[in-house]
Order: sequence, then structure tokens, then C-alpha cells
Amino acid sequence: MIDMSRIGRDILVILGCSLLGACGGLSGPPRCAVSGEVTVDGAPVEQGAITFVPHQGTSGPVAGGAIVEGRFAISERKGPLPGKYLVRIRGSKKTGRLIDVPPDSVNPDGEQVEEIIEIVPTRYNEASDLVRELVPGDNRIAFELSSS
Repeated sequence: MIDMSRIGRDILVILGCSLLGACGGLSGPPRCAVSGEVTVDGAPVEQGAITFVPHQGTSGPVAGGAIVEGRFAISERKGPLPGKYLVRIRGSKKTGRLIDVPPDSVNPDGEQVEEIIEIVPTRYNEASDLVRELVPGDNRIAFELSSS
């Protein structure tokens, strides 16, 4: 025999959970998805990282992601809260030169590796003054940086 009262309770639980999920009940405050491009002197940053640090009264976690072939994307699930953010960007590229790595405990024979250099000036990372306002939902930003 089917217990209708139990089925009714189960339906109410499912409906309640669905409504909480749809309204953001347990998911926390709304976050921002952020994506875009990063170039230095018009050339895409091959590899790097972008970080959004809460700024001027904005609360919330620091958020960031990888830059690959000039593009970055931070999902809404992992993104920052709406508000103002100080943006820090790091980027590097291979020079095509091989450099000697001295022997150490990890690499007892030493070896040659491809040289990688930082291409994003300090004024866009440690000394950054890049500030962007982020809004709930999707934010698309192009960072066109200059090495001079």
C-alpha cells in the first residue's frame, strides 16, 4: 500500500529545495563571471594570471584565474562579488633561449631549460592601479597593457 502522507512530504521537500536553489537561498550572495583578453603592446599574453582584489569598501573574496593565449575566464560560481576591484595581472613568455639550471637536490645533473621572462610591467601587478567595477552576471573586459 502507498503511503500518501509520505509522498506528500517528499514532494514538499523537493519543491522547497527547488525554490531555495532557484532563489539562491543556500548559494550565497550573487557573484560575477569575468572574462576577457589581456595584451601587452598588442600581443596576447601567452600565459599568466589575473587577480581581482576587493577595493574601496567592496567585501568578499579575492578571485582569479589563468591567462592562456591572451584569454581568461572566471566562472560566476568562483567569481568575485559585485563591486570595485583592484586588478593584478602577471604574464610571461618564452624567449626561445636555453639557459643553464645549476644542479640541486631536485635536479642533480643540472640541465638547460627554455628561458621564461615576465612581460607585464610591475605597474600592472605589485604596484597595480587598475580598478574595475564588476556587476552581477557576465563581465567582459579587455586589458590592453603597455610595456612602456
